[in-house]
Amino acid sequence: MGSDVIEQPNPHTFGLRVDHQDNGVVVVGIDGELDSLTAPDAATHRMRGVAARSVHMIVDLSRTTFISSAGITVLLQARDGAERSGGTLHLVGVADNRVIERALDVTGVRTLFEIRATVAEALAG
Repeated sequence: MGSDVIEQPNPHTFGLRVDHQDNGVVVVGIDGELDSLTAPDAATHRMRGVAARSVHMIVDLSRTTFISSAGITVLLQARDGAERSGGTLHLVGVADNRVIERALDVTGVRTLFEIRATVAEALAG
């Protein structure tokens, strides 16, 4: 006669990790889904702000579970912000993440990014 309520986890989880390296490089990790619901999030706006103030930025997508065109737009805007400040933006975690790799390939933007295998590789040069 009662009903069971099963709590579903939020399918649109999103987290942003920002690590300022001693050499001025900023590593930003994107966890979860970067889509039309999470892209406008204040954390994403912080990512754009970090790119505009940093000379070199590394975006770690190894823990990103989904990316939509809105998420790709955020990456492109971060890249543009880094370039406007005379810096670079590298993507890492793409080759081991089929979801991200496919999204970048299908949209034709993969070649617009500097892609490295790992954060360590991106930090090395």
